[in-house]
Amino acid sequence: MKSILRNYLVNILVILLFTGLALWLALKDNAAEVLKVLQHVNIGMALLIVGVVLFQHLCVGWILQQYALFIRKDYRLIEGFKNALVAAFFHGITPSASGGQIAQAFVFHKQGIPVERSASILVIDFIVYQFTMLFISFVLLILRYHYFADNSFFLLALLGFGMNLAVILILILCTFSPKVYTWVSHRGISILYRFHFIKDKQNAIDSLNGKLESFAKGIKMLRKNQLLLCKVALANAVRLLTYFSIPILCCYALQIEVPSGNFITMIALTSFVTNVNAFIPIPGASGGTESVFVLMYAMVLSRVEASSVMVLWRFATYHLVMIIGAIVFIQIQNSKTKVVEKEMEL
Repeated sequence: MKSILRNYLVNILVILLFTGLALWLALKDNAAEVLKVLQHVNIGMALLIVGVVLFQHLCVGWILQQYALFIRKDYRLIEGFKNALVAAFFHGITPSASGGQIAQAFVFHKQGIPVERSASILVIDFIVYQFTMLFISFVLLILRYHYFADNSFFLLALLGFGMNLAVILILILCTFSPKVYTWVSHRGISILYRFHFIKDKQNAIDSLNGKLESFAKGIKMLRKNQLLLCKVALANAVRLLTYFSIPILCCYALQIEVPSGNFITMIALTSFVTNVNAFIPIPGASGGTESVFVLMYAMVLSRVEASSVMVLWRFATYHLVMIIGAIVFIQIQNSKTKVVEKEMEL
């Protein structure tokens, strides 16, 4: 327990360090101008932004509820909402967002859903989210390709999109093709082990086997529940588009004029930032998130405006959610574990 707490403290220090470094780089040339913009924040709009951020996590909670209802028929929206906030906290505090699903399994256990059943839920959630994310990002790439094609930073967005797509394609190929599965689980891991990217070769193979088995079960469950698939895909689309739109609200809160013709462009920019940040291994993608955001948004805003929007956006979507998620986790950790009398079948 002490080692776990020590790891989290180290991660928090890393987050603070890289966030501070990113803020210094973003503000070092125009700190006075950025602070002047932030001083004129509209409190009503700032509260609306907080509400929108919470609504986005409420969407995640509703999605988790839809899955959980197949196992526990009295699973409530508030329970899914709490699970979503805890997931956001652990996604934000662990490298490469690696702790989010583990924390969700723990919360599901406290809420009366066995770990082996919650594993299926989380795999299905990952599949639908990734496909929805890739679809929306692809549409936005097409819609705004002509606008960003000549900008070197656009290559970062393409790289992030390509890596997300590759992860899904590899999982699908491994699930349906024994040859690809054999190569990835043995030769692929052997190569990574040889270059010391993996310490325990057998443990890595066993872990991959378990993930691919869960992934295959998830695909099978989605085929059986196509109505569920449509509902959660739509909810994920609402969730993502809501999140991608928050910088626009930040502009209004800071009284920065945004032409209506730039709405889709700004939504696309946030999706590009999200795709890139998925592969920054630092907890919370700290440092990288702030830097990439300013670089991207400097295409449509002034440097001072982009930096100002970044500060408000990052606080609302990350730091505030981390605080709320930590409080919710403490409350759940101290609560009694529910016992389900009769499980349903997903």
